[in-house]
Amino acid sequence: MKILIIIILFIRLFFAEYVNAQSQNHIYYFNHHWRTIGVGYGYNIEKADMNRDGKDDIIVGNYNDTYL
Repeated sequence: MKILIIIILFIRLFFAEYVNAQSQNHIYYFNHHWRTIGVGYGYNIEKADMNRDGKDDIIVGNYNDTYL
């Protein structure tokens, strides 16, 4: 029984790193490796035509900064 619990915990921790960026589980956050200042890059990623040139721009932001 103990080995089964250990195996289940290992599998959950192993797959915690390989989650979809949109799901944001509570064990591992996708932006953990992207840290610069405060909250890491990639916390919010959106696509929009910011300068109205007909091409979509990618907006990457966090709580402190926004990049286009």
